[in-house]
Amino acid sequence: MSFTLTTETNGNTVDHKVDIKMADLARYDIVRNRHGFPAQENGQFLFMVLVSYCSLVRTGAIADTVKPEDFIDTVLNIEPEAEEEAEPSKSKSS
Repeated sequence: MSFTLTTETNGNTVDHKVDIKMADLARYDIVRNRHGFPAQENGQFLFMVLVSYCSLVRTGAIADTVKPEDFIDTVLNIEPEAEEEAEPSKSKSS
């Protein structure tokens, strides 16, 4: 799963390319339980933001000292990655 997440901190807007890996989903479970956040099915938007947080911490895009609650406050938008259109298949006439 890949998408662009836009954050704003101190008036600076940053677009982050987020590529979710299994490690991020596992870390999400740890963060969610540790902070008492609702399960994915009860907080879809929160899930997307927190799994993004886990990915960005893993890749070093944000410091691991940033608290999840503080990160949530910076998120402006999540934009799904545009799907490439498949070219129509070219078949040869017989």
